[in-house]
Amino acid sequence: MSDMLGSPQPSADMPPASIFTLPYELRYEIYKHYFTHDDGYVFQPGPGKLTAVDGKPIDLALIYTCRLIAEEANDLPLRFNTVSFSTVYHPEWSAWAGRFHYQLDLQASMRSDLLLSMVRQVTPDMYSQIALKFPRFVPMLKSKRGRPAPQAPFRYKCESKFNVGVYRCLSEGQKQWRSGRERTSMVNQAVAYTLRLIGQRQGQRVAAWVEEEAATHDILGFLDKAYEPWDIPSKSDLTSTGFELDDKRVWGRMNEWRKKGNGKRRYREKFRFSAAAVAIRFLNSLPIHKRLQLRKVVVHEDHVSVAHPQRHAQGLIPFCRENPRLRIERRVDVLNAIIQQTELSQLSSLPTSSRDDPNTRYHIRYSCITGVVADWLLEGLATVDAGMPADAFTLVLDSGRATDLCSDIFQLAVQHGIAWQTALERCHAIGIPWNTSQVIPEYTFTNAPQDLWQALEHLSNQTSVLRCNFHPGQPLDVEKIFNECSNWNIRKWQNCWSSANVHRDFDVLPPLPAWGDTLLENFEMEPERTRNKDRKRHRVGGRRLT
Repeated sequence: MSDMLGSPQPSADMPPASIFTLPYELRYEIYKHYFTHDDGYVFQPGPGKLTAVDGKPIDLALIYTCRLIAEEANDLPLRFNTVSFSTVYHPEWSAWAGRFHYQLDLQASMRSDLLLSMVRQVTPDMYSQIALKFPRFVPMLKSKRGRPAPQAPFRYKCESKFNVGVYRCLSEGQKQWRSGRERTSMVNQAVAYTLRLIGQRQGQRVAAWVEEEAATHDILGFLDKAYEPWDIPSKSDLTSTGFELDDKRVWGRMNEWRKKGNGKRRYREKFRFSAAAVAIRFLNSLPIHKRLQLRKVVVHEDHVSVAHPQRHAQGLIPFCRENPRLRIERRVDVLNAIIQQTELSQLSSLPTSSRDDPNTRYHIRYSCITGVVADWLLEGLATVDAGMPADAFTLVLDSGRATDLCSDIFQLAVQHGIAWQTALERCHAIGIPWNTSQVIPEYTFTNAPQDLWQALEHLSNQTSVLRCNFHPGQPLDVEKIFNECSNWNIRKWQNCWSSANVHRDFDVLPPLPAWGDTLLENFEMEPERTRNKDRKRHRVGGRRLT
């Protein structure tokens, strides 16, 4: 505890007689009263230590009055206090976080391309094994057997798409399986599992492809080097992986400052590590006897972060299995961490501050909301299937001050979208007329999977691991929509949908901050001294570092 909290060593060997004349039960209550903070402890990423909420060091003076008290109470502060984590941004770490996201997605895309290039090598016995673990992946994989195999090397295709949009590095990475409308994390696991089956039987054939694409001779080694989304790799690991993946061009662009139009100031993205990833890293740094003292951890996802944070809760499972008394609450800010996740990827230019132009108004766009909400809810539920102990974990969608706005978004976007999509798919099943070359039914209104119905039911009823502190809306009557619209052709479906939603973007009104200002929190502006320093380098012929 002393190393973790940065406090001095015990100063005496003899216990105060007064406290040790009391029964242990009373001493325990004294310790509890002394060490408990109303707001618990918070993790400070800079020093890598726990502090009080105000940032001050934790008072552990009682522990160091004597050796016997130190032995008796050393681990109790962790038991008595909630430990909280938030997303982490630091100017010196930002580009490295973005690099990690890119490498993570590149690895996933390379694995998928590797599998697609060898899909004909999957035997009936392998399909049987895959079906036992990932039954919904089998039809997805079989549907690829007649498709042209991707051409190596893939990474350069990924590079060419990297600089699209204002806020880079928020892609889902691999696009090869998108039509399946399944959780990306499940697909990633199924791809890796299938590759291992192939690698065990077709080692030489796979090794030749991997050697060309990833500078390694061993398919299993190639898979073993893959990151987990909740990792926070060291800079040396990122550098080593970057060398193997040849990411130098993307890494160079990651560090660049960019201009908005003809403006003078330059900007770049703030890339953050998720609160869950920070918590996992910290918990791994503790010895097991200290982790076993923990009782409650709050993981507050208060901003958009890298590496698909909706999947990171699975990295918390080992700690809950290890410590049956540990309870973890993951609070996700609906506007700042979920809605912004899709908003930032659609920006066409750097947002304008309300101070610079009070007349410029930004709205929350209707499109893509349902898909990103589905990702968070379904990945939360997936922790149960992945082995999260009962009652050990909850995922709380936190509206903050935007309670009414979040309720409107869920009613008008999420509930409405999934209901219309379900009705349309029922019509398709009975033979609705359409031109399949022009439209894919699953993408007409929302690309959220049907599992979202069950997730929304859990959210409304506060069951399973899902919670929220706002009303998540009422389900629409799919039967009514189906009966009214079952004789429409697809063009009428689309026209009615478009007219119903043309004015459905959401206003962010006071007392909430302007939406453009909130989006700007994800960018940093270049300091004046940095720009002057760069100009001086150019004048003397120096080479600018990126």
